[in-house]
Amino acid sequence: METTRRCQMKLLDDRKLELSVNNKQTVTDLINEISRQYHLTETEYFGVYYEENDERMWLPSDKKLFDQEVFKRDSSPPVLYFAVRFVFKSFLWLQNATTVMLFFLSTRYAIYRGIIDTNDNTLFQLAGLVVQAVAGDYTNDEAAINIIKRACVLPKRVVERNISRRYCEDQIINHYKACRELVRGLCIVKYMMLAENLPSYGSHYFLVRNKNNVYAYLGISFIGISVYNYHDRETPVKIYYWRQLENLYYRDRKFSLEVHDLETTHFLSSSSIPTNVSAPETDDKLIDAIHDPSTQMSTGRRIPPTPNIKVRAWFTNSPQYCKAIWSMAVSQHQFYLDKRSCRQNQSLQINDLVRELTNSSITLTIDNMIPNGSLSRSNTSTNVIQNEQIEADVEQLMDLMKTRKQQLESLLNEKMKDFGLICVLENQVTGGASDDHVNINDSGIQQELKYHVVDELLNEQVQEIKITSTSIDNDIIQRLPIISLQLNRIVPIFQIILGTFGNILNILIFTRRTLRNNPCSLYFLASSINNIFVLYVATLTRLLSSGWKIDPTNYNLTLCKLRIFFVYSSLALIQ
Repeated sequence: METTRRCQMKLLDDRKLELSVNNKQTVTDLINEISRQYHLTETEYFGVYYEENDERMWLPSDKKLFDQEVFKRDSSPPVLYFAVRFVFKSFLWLQNATTVMLFFLSTRYAIYRGIIDTNDNTLFQLAGLVVQAVAGDYTNDEAAINIIKRACVLPKRVVERNISRRYCEDQIINHYKACRELVRGLCIVKYMMLAENLPSYGSHYFLVRNKNNVYAYLGISFIGISVYNYHDRETPVKIYYWRQLENLYYRDRKFSLEVHDLETTHFLSSSSIPTNVSAPETDDKLIDAIHDPSTQMSTGRRIPPTPNIKVRAWFTNSPQYCKAIWSMAVSQHQFYLDKRSCRQNQSLQINDLVRELTNSSITLTIDNMIPNGSLSRSNTSTNVIQNEQIEADVEQLMDLMKTRKQQLESLLNEKMKDFGLICVLENQVTGGASDDHVNINDSGIQQELKYHVVDELLNEQVQEIKITSTSIDNDIIQRLPIISLQLNRIVPIFQIILGTFGNILNILIFTRRTLRNNPCSLYFLASSINNIFVLYVATLTRLLSSGWKIDPTNYNLTLCKLRIFFVYSSLALIQ
């Protein structure tokens, strides 16, 4: 029996669609239906998500809508969002101007919400491009400020960390003035070129914690899974590329990766010296978790793992959140497999792309308070840009791209030279034959290159040792309070048990008839009784207060004074 249900879909141009879905529709069917609103053909980059606790929960595209968690909760119409889910290399690889426009709208929304991190100066520059694309050339400050407020380009978090809102608006206006005579399409192209250079562009961040209960972020993108510190989402601590990963799986609140140890593999393949490979780093009860029916795994699992595979694991606050991480990782990996052999076949020239973006009818605003929901310039004859101006702007942009290409080529050549030096040194150390592409005959040059490479390798090892020692020191400092607490809990218990047993034996011995009249026996008898008093007045109360945080003297002043009196008096009697 076919059942239907209402849902609300928010699009990238701030339109809201009231849709009626049935129990046979999948997420892919819903994406195709929305794509027809834009005449969109490249649907593989887009997805649908809902928000939960300020987090994006993406819907798996291969499942039916009624099987999704958001449709199972209650009878109220769920609110869904249509946005870019997958980012591939560069927006210049896209085949359609409509796709580029939607990428721009999605990126702009992500920067405004703080999903993509950026510094203030870059945000002001991006905001100036948006205002130019929305409103055209600068006229006066009052009109510009009005556009800035309505176009939603100045987040509240940026205003709070600057002097004032007026200061931020002035910075945006300065960049806005610099964009004079730029057409809307060129503003969008420049905006996307700046946004693609942001470290967090194209990544989906998930808050997790490791086995030491230290919080961190996992950034899942086209290149792989990156690990970031909690307070720094720009510089990754570690990157696990997709080609390194053997498997992804989760169980309850635990998300795990199986990672190829490439360093071990390279060493074993390049050295003829046999080595004993140690057991892989696995978490507790890993094999049991693998055979558990509740464990979700991808295909290609090898049981047990090979010696050059290590397991990395993180924990989440809920099983649903852990499943969302696993689902995103599997989807991004599949997208990587589908696109890694793709070659650029751009059907649009850059000037055609700029022209189509300029004449696009898609709105650029996300402000619901604007009467018609749009601040985009109309496609009337007054706003038609001459082809000569467009071509001049495009030539300027192409010059910038050529300069960037030359810089990248020079950097690649330097890296290839370094690689050649490393190959020479490796062949000399291992005794292997020299590669055909490396031809260095002069012995003096060889010696100089050897010293240069060895020096660099030693510097890298020193830096690694420093980082390792620093992390060990930090770990020891963090463990000291825990060790102190455990000592305060365990050691006093043994003192009380052994002390009580020993002093009772002393009392039994020194109370015999043969020793009652001996003055030394009476002294030791009194000392044993006093020792028992010290154990239960001083040691026991310290165990309760320091080890278990139970201290009645904090609430009773009389008891506190009596404890101090008896402790010091009994200790004085012992001495």
